[in-house]
Amino acid sequence: MKKKKIAGIALRMSIAALMSIAMLAGCGKDTAGTQAPEEAPGNAAESGVGSAAPDASESEEAAEPEGSGASVSESPAGQAEANASLAKRLCGKYSTLQDGEYLGLEIVSFGNNLYAHAGYHFAEEGEPEPDAFSYYSYWCWEWIPEDPAVLESDTADSVEVYELVFSNMANAGHYQEVPVKGCITLSADGIVLEGFGRGRDELQPDERAEDAFPYAREAELQSAGDRALEFYRSTGQEEPLYLALGDGSMYLYRKSFDREVAFYGGSCEDSGSGFSSRLSVLGSGGMPIPFSADYEQGGDRLLIRPGDSELPLLQEETAFVKIAAADLPRICADTSMRYVPGRTRAADLLEPDPLQDAFYGIFLSAEKDRERAETNCRKALEEGFEASVIYTPEWEGLSRDPYYSVIAGRYATREAAEEALPAAQEIYADAYVKYSGQCMGTHMTYTNYGMALFAPEDGYVLLKFLQMEPTYEWIPYTAETEEDPFVRLWIVDEDTVFAPDAEMEFFGNYEEGDSPLDWILRNVELMETDSEQYYANGPALAGVFEVVVTGNHIDAFLGSYWWD
Repeated sequence: MKKKKIAGIALRMSIAALMSIAMLAGCGKDTAGTQAPEEAPGNAAESGVGSAAPDASESEEAAEPEGSGASVSESPAGQAEANASLAKRLCGKYSTLQDGEYLGLEIVSFGNNLYAHAGYHFAEEGEPEPDAFSYYSYWCWEWIPEDPAVLESDTADSVEVYELVFSNMANAGHYQEVPVKGCITLSADGIVLEGFGRGRDELQPDERAEDAFPYAREAELQSAGDRALEFYRSTGQEEPLYLALGDGSMYLYRKSFDREVAFYGGSCEDSGSGFSSRLSVLGSGGMPIPFSADYEQGGDRLLIRPGDSELPLLQEETAFVKIAAADLPRICADTSMRYVPGRTRAADLLEPDPLQDAFYGIFLSAEKDRERAETNCRKALEEGFEASVIYTPEWEGLSRDPYYSVIAGRYATREAAEEALPAAQEIYADAYVKYSGQCMGTHMTYTNYGMALFAPEDGYVLLKFLQMEPTYEWIPYTAETEEDPFVRLWIVDEDTVFAPDAEMEFFGNYEEGDSPLDWILRNVELMETDSEQYYANGPALAGVFEVVVTGNHIDAFLGSYWWD
């Protein structure tokens, strides 16, 4: 690892980082400009699931509140019902043309929760207008309102929402940005998207946009019936799975807190005792997912037994109960977002790291050399112990003299550790139990290839997409200990400091007396207002940084480096 030099240095990016840049570039463009060929107001294929207002000829469910009825909104007249919910009236296909490419999207809903399958299609110069779009870059927009009642309203024409973006083309399918606020308005000519960091986009109805759920569309077009969807909710699950069935189509929906929506839709052949479906999921560009299952139904109960399922949401036998459309989930910022811009405090985002909890450990060996300690740890793992390497100066009760210690398990009580000790002593005669004391912070190294996100707030900065790795500890991979750089949020605030011996000349655009928060905020502003200064000595916020962390709080910056 090399110290940063005070000179103009071209960053060497990994191929993966460059690919991510290319994917992200398609998701944040200003799309205002020339519109698609004009069509009559409204849409020929509105795509609400469980959001249509029932007409008076329907039975009991016609008495439900406006906007909560249970029919697939396919409007052959190309015009939504006047008394439908705003979510339903927004559903449909739209586009706008700018700089030689179309932004196309289909807005869909589950209940009155709003999403869009969107993407870019090249408009070839001198070529005829395309009959249908084929996106070279696509993504899902989640639009999460402050107040879900606005999307349920049959009189409102606009709604303020927080926009979240994800796609399987980038960031391992996780959100690509922090939430950005904007407004969606239904106009006489289509829709207006305003804010969202993009300015103002005016889109007109355009049936050439790609289908959000192409296999559901095929099923709906082939269906001769027009019966209402039936809705089901799984039982016995902390996060319920919602199912909608009808007219040869199937939809599955789950929205977990602070995670990307899982919204599937497609065809469904029902034999009377089993389903055979071809589905796609928002954010994956129509990639087919086959699904088959047997089922038993009695009254309002439905038991589904999946066969060879490629559907992550339904891998095992699951019981469902029939519900009304009014019982579908109502998503809003407070119930689904951990970070709400301009409102969330740093304290609300702090979270502990279980691996920093004090423990009683069975100590097997100690080395001055980390590689030797890791070799010893691998041997202990092969012998069946839950082994890891810890760095003693990071723990209050252990040696200040730096050692890499191999431990066989972490226990909450001395009694539990003493009970497990004899098994370790059969192989490691000198093994003993010791209390770690409190963790005084873990030394970590994070790498930013230029893709990290810095979101300034009042009194802190939120960091995302940091590839954070322990500097000294070595913890073998498990699902519980793996850090996902695309999910975890990191906090730099007024309590974060520079280490007394940090070499400040290697922190680009540092000024005497800066705290890490001051330094980051200055560079975030320079990126937006004076890129020449920001890049004067190489991008200041990119590179390799050595830090000390507690939970997801960065306590101190120790050093700034270029990667080898």
